[in-house]
Amino acid sequence: YCLNILSRIRESMGPPSRLLICEQVMNTTTGDPELTSAPAPLPANYGYHTRFSHSRDLTMMACINGIERTPEEFKSLLKASGLTLKRIWECRSQVSLLEAVLADSE
Repeated sequence: YCLNILSRIRESMGPPSRLLICEQVMNTTTGDPELTSAPAPLPANYGYHTRFSHSRDLTMMACINGIERTPEEFKSLLKASGLTLKRIWECRSQVSLLEAVLADSE
């Protein structure tokens, strides 16, 4: 469903367009260059602090066959739909804003 929706949105976008996606972005204990990591010696995702996001990931999978995604998974999904992840805007909450642009506009 996500690929279908993103592909249809891409069809309606022009060169200066950008798509903002408000979504939870999963970080891993090893970190990701797109996300700010916790200071050493903590795991990159702050360890215990992220238990809610992992719990919500399992709940989404069990209830609606959905998942929470890592930055790499978002990049793959956006690439498959003809978009490119330009930036992840971290917010002071469980969600972030993902800025996506047309793949050929970057």
